[in-house]
This record gives sequence, C-alpha cells and structure tokens, in this order.
Amino acid sequence: MLVLDLFQRLVKEAKIDTEKDRFVVLAWDEMKIKEDLVFDKHSGTLIGFTNVGDVNDKKSHCNVSTHMFLFMVRGMFSTLEFPYAHFATKGISADSLHVYPIVWEAVQRLECCGMNVIAFCCDGASPNSKFYKMHGKSGIVYKTQNPFSDDREIFFICDVPHLLKTTRNCWSNSFANKHSRALWEVIAVITSHYIIIPFRKTVSISAGPILFLFMIATEQHLGSALSPSYAETMFT
Repeated sequence: MLVLDLFQRLVKEAKIDTEKDRFVVLAWDEMKIKEDLVFDKHSGTLIGFTNVGDVNDKKSHCNVSTHMFLFMVRGMFSTLEFPYAHFATKGISADSLHVYPIVWEAVQRLECCGMNVIAFCCDGASPNSKFYKMHGKSGIVYKTQNPFSDDREIFFICDVPHLLKTTRNCWSNSFANKHSRALWEVIAVITSHYIIIPFRKTVSISAGPILFLFMIATEQHLGSALSPSYAETMFT
C-alpha cells in the first residue's frame, strides 16, 4: 500500500501533460548522518544533542547506521524533484556491487509507473565510477542500453558541483595546504596562491572598489573540502 501511494504521489507531482514530461534523471548520493540527535516521530523534528547516560555507551556496540543513501527523481523537461527512496546504511557506496541492484530496481519501478529514465547522475566517487564501468568492456563508458525499453539508452552524468569541488580542492592542495597536488599549466605552476593571495589582499582593502566575487567569498570557500556549494561560488 505504501509503495502504491508513493507511485501515485510521484505521478501526481510529475504533472504529465505531454510525452516529454515522462523523461527523468535518476540521481543518488550518500550523506553522513549526524550523531547524537533525537528524532521525534510525532512531530518529525530533530531535538538537538542529548546525553542519556549509559545509553550512549551501549549504542556504540549496536549496529547503528552511519549514512543515508538517497535516490532523487528529477524531470528533464519539468520542475519535478522527487525524493524517491532512501536507505539507512553503514556506507553502501563503499561497494559498487551493492549499488548495482538497487539502482536497476529503481529504474524498473520507475519505468513501470510510466516514467522514462534517460540518465543517471551521481558524484565521481570510486564506487560510482566502478558502477559505470560495469556496463562496458573497455574505454570510456558513458551509456548503456535500458533493459526495460527497446529503443532507449541511459546516459551516465557526473554531478557538476562535485566536479567543481574536486577542481577547487586540487588547486587548494597544489603546493599548499596538504601538498597533495603539483599542477602545471604550460610553464606556470598552478597553486592555491592564485586565488588565496588575491582574495586576502582584496578583502584587506579598507576603501575603494572590491570585486563582487570577493564580497561573497569567505575563508570557508577557500579551505572547505566538503561542501560543493562553496566550490560553485568560487567558480561563479
């Protein structure tokens, strides 16, 4: 009954008026769950940090989930954004063999309720890359045949904000910070100083014009390795 209600709500929110409204992208990502938060099932809210004595000690011995694996359905030619499914895990994306069956089951269910899945979208993590490579023998694998349709293929798309974050992190760690990169462009060495030094000089000016980029940027945009949104701002 719950699955039927989910499909009915998906079709209702999709607002299918023309055939192109059926085309969707299946996106997924895994997020770490913040610890020591209490969920109120009656109000659906999180009630902050807690300390419940020895219960915290006992919790460490339980098989408690640490991540949430989420599927999103997004319309290609519509404003559809639908949280399709989520799984509490201990790191399912650590193994591409776990990703494979649930992705294709999601495709099958979406196709059965009238949606046309034409692309997958996820970040460039190693398990996702391995998942893509499982659909080809060699070379660059960017698409595969949709087993639930004779005339449609499914294309593989890497999430752009995560690509920007990876680029920003490579710049940040080139000859600086973690010193894990040594990037070159022609003769000049690309280092974090191409961004950090101009930024710090600009924000230190007490008067005069300041670039709009540096008005909205902060030190977090330069040093945060976890948030794709900061990387998007730096490349805007």
